[in-house]
Amino acid sequence: MEQKKKEAEQNNQPDTYGMIAGKAHDSKKAAKRLISFMGRQKRRLTLILLLILVSSGLSIVTPLLAGRALDRLAGLLPASSSPFEAVGRSIGGILFALFAVYVITSALRYILEYMKASVAQRMTLAIRIELNKKLDALPLRYYDGHQKGDILSRITTDVEKIVDVFEQSLVPLVIAVVSLTGSVIVMLYISPLLTLIAFGSIFLSMWATSRMAGKSYEIFLKNQETLGTLNAQMQEFYHGRQILKAFSQEQTAISSIELAAQAQYEASSKAQFITYLVKPVIRVISQSGYVLVAVLGGVSLVRGMLTIGLVQAFIQYMNQSAEPLMDASYTVNMVQAAFAAAERIFEVLDEGEEPQDGLHAKELLNPKGDIYFHDVTFGYDSGMPFLQKLELHIEPGRKVAIVGPTGAGKTTIVNLLMRFYDVQEGSITIDGTDIRDITRSSLRGVLGMVLQDAWLFEGTIRENITYGNPLASDSEIERAAGLAGADRFIHTLPDGYDTLLNEEISNLSQGEIQLLTIARALLADPAVLILDEATSSVDTRTEREIQKAMKNLMEGRTSFVIAHRLSTIVDADLILVMDQGFVVQQGTHEELLAQEGLYRTLYQNQFAA
Repeated sequence: MEQKKKEAEQNNQPDTYGMIAGKAHDSKKAAKRLISFMGRQKRRLTLILLLILVSSGLSIVTPLLAGRALDRLAGLLPASSSPFEAVGRSIGGILFALFAVYVITSALRYILEYMKASVAQRMTLAIRIELNKKLDALPLRYYDGHQKGDILSRITTDVEKIVDVFEQSLVPLVIAVVSLTGSVIVMLYISPLLTLIAFGSIFLSMWATSRMAGKSYEIFLKNQETLGTLNAQMQEFYHGRQILKAFSQEQTAISSIELAAQAQYEASSKAQFITYLVKPVIRVISQSGYVLVAVLGGVSLVRGMLTIGLVQAFIQYMNQSAEPLMDASYTVNMVQAAFAAAERIFEVLDEGEEPQDGLHAKELLNPKGDIYFHDVTFGYDSGMPFLQKLELHIEPGRKVAIVGPTGAGKTTIVNLLMRFYDVQEGSITIDGTDIRDITRSSLRGVLGMVLQDAWLFEGTIRENITYGNPLASDSEIERAAGLAGADRFIHTLPDGYDTLLNEEISNLSQGEIQLLTIARALLADPAVLILDEATSSVDTRTEREIQKAMKNLMEGRTSFVIAHRLSTIVDADLILVMDQGFVVQQGTHEELLAQEGLYRTLYQNQFAA
C-alpha cells in the first residue's frame, strides 16, 4: 500500500488506492447491453428457445394424459379381471404415450443443456477477448488509477458471474415463463374459478419477487465491488510478502485483509440473505393457494362439475406453475447479480482508449536519435501542470543522465518520450519528426527500455532474452547476454539458456534478473536506450561489469540514464538536474560540481562519508 502511495506521489498523481468510483448504477442499461452482447449467437439462442418450447410443450401434455388415465381407472368395475389386466386393457396406450413423452423430453433437455453450456463458454471467450483487446488499448493513465487486483477480478470473477447466471439461471427462467404460460392456459380450460384462486397466489408471489429484486441490485453490485477490493489487497500483499516480513508488518497486512474480508463477508451475507429469502416467502403464498384449490376442487368433484382426473391434473399444473415461479424468483436475484457484474465489465469497455495512430502516421526509418523537447508542458492532472515549458535538445549519440530528488519529473520525461502519455502543450521530436506523427510500434521499436522493476515471464531464459527480437540467432543471444554480463551465470545453470524460470523467478537473484532484462534490451538493438535505475538492483562488482559493457554498446547511440546513484553517470556527456518539473541545471559532471546548486548538494550528500 505504501509503495502504491509513493509511486503516486513520485508521478505527481492523486492516490487512488482502494478507491471505488461512486457512479450512478443503471441495471436496465446493463441488461440491454448484455442482451445485445448475447445476441451475437442468434442461431444458437434460437435453437435453445426452440428446444425450450418443444420440451416445455411436451411437459404440459403429461398432466392431461395422467388425468385421463386416472378417469379411466376410476370407471373400471370388472371384478373378474386382475388389476394388472384391467390397467393394461384400459390405459396401456396412455402409459406408452406418457413413457414416450418422458423419453423425448429427457433427450431434448440433454440437447438443451449441451447447447446452453456451448453458448455460455463461447460468451466467456468473447467477453474475455474483448476485455483483453480493451485493456491493451487503454492508456497507462488507466492502470495508474486502478488496482491491479480489481482489474483481474473484473476479468475473472465478474465474467464468470455473468456466464454462470446465463447457464444456471437465465435459461431456467425462460423455461419457467414458457411452462407457466402453458400451464395457465390449460388451467383456464379446466376451471376458470380455480385458476382465479391460483392466479391470486401467483400474483402475490410475483409482487413479492419484484419488490425484492428491486432492492437487490445495489446489494449485488456492492458485493462484486468489495470482492474486487479484497482481491486487489490480497494480490498486493502476496507480491510484497518479503517486504512485509522484513519490516515485521505481517499483523498490519492481516488486519487490512481482515477488514476487507469482513466488508466482503457483510456484502455477501446481504446478497445471500435476499437471494434465499425469496423462495420461502413464495412457498408460503403458493401453499396457501394449494389449500384453497384442494377444498374447492373437492367441492366441484362432489357436485360432478369436474372429474377426479381433471382435479388431479389441475393440482399438478398448479404445482408446475409454482415450482418454476419459485425458481424464477431465485433466478431474478441471480440475474441482478449478473447485471451488477456486467456493469463493472462495461465500465472497463467504456473507458477512453489510447489515441490511435493518425492516418498520416509513418514508420521511423534509419533513426539517428536526435531528440528535441520543445516547450513541453504536461501534468498528470490536467489542471495541475507538472512539467512546464521544458526545452531540451539531445544530439545523436550522446549519453544523457537525468538526476534529481524523488518526484522531480525524471520518469515523466521517459513516459512522454515513450508516448505512455501525450504532452498537453509543445512537442517532442525524433530526427525532426513529431512523435505523434510516428506510429507507436515504430516509435517504441526505436526505444529500448530497462526499468528498475525487472519483469520476466514464466519460460526459458532464451525466450525472455529474445522477447524483443524473436528471430535472433543463438550467437546473437549469447553476445547480448555477454555484453550484459549475464552469460557467465547463465552457463552455471543446469540447462543454461534453456533453464525454465518459474512463476516467482525464485531460481535467480534480483541482480541476475536485472542482467537478463538488460540483455533483452541489447538484443532488440534500439537506436535510443533508456535505463531507469537499471543498475539499482545489482552489487558494485556487477555494476562495474554492466557499465563497461554499456560504454561500448552506447557508442553511437542516444542514451538516457535515470539515476539516483551519481557514481554511475559521472561519464555522461550531459547531466540534467531536475527539481519540481524543471531542469534547474545541466552540464557535465565536472562542470556541475564546480557550480553552486542542487547537483553539488546531491553529490555531497551521497559521498559525504
